[in-house]
Amino acid sequence: MFKTNPSKISVYVCIALPLSMAPLSSAFALDSGDAPASYGLATHVVVADAPHLGLLPGSDNTAANSALADADGAEEDGVFGHPELVQNGKAYDTNVFVYNPSATAANLVAWVDFDGNGVFDADEASFSTVPAGASNQKIKMVWPDLTGLSTEYAGGTFLRVRISNDPISANDATGALSNGEVEDYAFNILEDVDGDEIADINDEDNDNDGIPDIVEQVGLDTDGDGLEDYLDTDSDNDGIPDYIEAGSDARQPIDTDNDGNPDYIDTDSNNDGVLDGTVDVNDDDGDGIDNVVEGSGDYDQDGVANSNDLDSDNDTIPDAIEVGLDGTMPVDTDTDGIADYLDLDSDNDGIYDIQEGNSGEVDVAALDVDRNGQVDSSQLFGANGLVDAVETSPDSRVPRFAVPDSDADAVRDFRDTDSDNDGVGDILEAGGTDVDGNLLVDDYNDANADGIPDSVDATVTGINDADSDGIDDTADVDVVGGADSDLDGIVDSRDGDANNDGVQDSVANSFLDSGAFPDLDDDNIPDYRDDDSIGNGTGGTTGTTTGDTTGDTTGTTTASSTPLVETGLSGSGCSVSSYAPGKQGSFGVTLLLLSLLSVARLVWRRQSTR
Repeated sequence: MFKTNPSKISVYVCIALPLSMAPLSSAFALDSGDAPASYGLATHVVVADAPHLGLLPGSDNTAANSALADADGAEEDGVFGHPELVQNGKAYDTNVFVYNPSATAANLVAWVDFDGNGVFDADEASFSTVPAGASNQKIKMVWPDLTGLSTEYAGGTFLRVRISNDPISANDATGALSNGEVEDYAFNILEDVDGDEIADINDEDNDNDGIPDIVEQVGLDTDGDGLEDYLDTDSDNDGIPDYIEAGSDARQPIDTDNDGNPDYIDTDSNNDGVLDGTVDVNDDDGDGIDNVVEGSGDYDQDGVANSNDLDSDNDTIPDAIEVGLDGTMPVDTDTDGIADYLDLDSDNDGIYDIQEGNSGEVDVAALDVDRNGQVDSSQLFGANGLVDAVETSPDSRVPRFAVPDSDADAVRDFRDTDSDNDGVGDILEAGGTDVDGNLLVDDYNDANADGIPDSVDATVTGINDADSDGIDDTADVDVVGGADSDLDGIVDSRDGDANNDGVQDSVANSFLDSGAFPDLDDDNIPDYRDDDSIGNGTGGTTGTTTGDTTGDTTGTTTASSTPLVETGLSGSGCSVSSYAPGKQGSFGVTLLLLSLLSVARLVWRRQSTR
């Protein structure tokens, strides 16, 4: 018989294991990365009760580089899917599901090879911290600014994620860590020719002129310039961008002369014998608004006169879109007396046009830092008055985005008080209030559409109007005196829009100042544009709270006291973690069972030879 005195266990193990088990090349079980060799080798010692990615902890595997990072099998379960990443991307994020059964916080670091150079560079890392006790916790790893990282490269790339109680720096995409797990994933960086961050394969409008590719017909090249119409911003080469010639509903481009050729591919769209694009002496900037209407003033104070300014109010929406069909009488959607091309909130739904004018292709927060609904004067402007950041190239006259019509009702969002047609007004979905339920800002009403707010309209209030200008005498600057900043005849103290920018002052100073809109289902589509704002429940992600994405990797982490799972001989002989009777987890259960089995086998052999 043999004794099982705990103090003797290590002796029996040192004798038994070499005799009962085949020799192994490593002392420790290692979890390894499986991306192609150029990305280098990352290993983690497999340890019980250590942090891990996904439900299945890392397991002992032989380092194996593979073309699709798929050599590790089922245990690669920390990342369920990869959000779309396009060439020249501006930002990126992906969710990682983690567990941390250890008693100390773990470090989580992810790298994406954004430039496709076959290496995980230090500036391609994102950091987070996983609290002790985390179980199936969803952590969003974020790369908020890909400037200088994302390039023209499109094609296969790789993601590496590492978790450990050890410190992990941006330079630690390779190397050995004492616990935790590493997972590698292959995915694609997709082509995006128009730079709208919608991959070409999913983009219904690849030149961002607002005309769907299916309408422009893939394969058709009207002007024979070698660039097919669906990629050409001026398909007939008449000098007028397609987004202008398409008309108010670009999904059904206008055909002015009804000759069967829509204006954007018709060089004489009105059949007057004069080629389109010929300079109109009555419209210097070619935006469709007569010079006499625009005048010589500079509404947005960008140094470019309105008559030469493609974006007279600096809301990033070209005047040519805001004007409507009659350049002598520009559209005034909310009938507040300010034409849309000068109105910062054309539909008076409480959301600035600069926000509703694009679908996320433009970083509005960066262009409008003071959040007043206009591009800041510090931005770069060309001679045409349209900020360079929204053009395909400086002074190209062509925006790199299509002004959206989210619900395809032929009314663009900046003019639509229910942009997603879900029956809930944009003002409510954007976080505002609508007490009277008219889908408009409560502080403004103009029942007779005369441009004078009801609150000071003599025909509504019934108060005397001595000078017959429509403004009741209690608010008429000609009667009561005082400041009238916008020279509209209403004294500032009674004027809901004292600066005449088309946005009610109370709105501009409240929820719009936050610069962010509600997004209940976290799909990066603001609720006012999202007809499924509560989400559809898909995705298979049942993790809990989102973690910190700006973790610090310069600190130190206390080493884990969890025992190593050893599989063979170390270089200096047999070594087994010390056994402390009564202390759970201080000696691997699997190893103890193997050890006892090995000793029992030796005893049986001895007995059988007697």
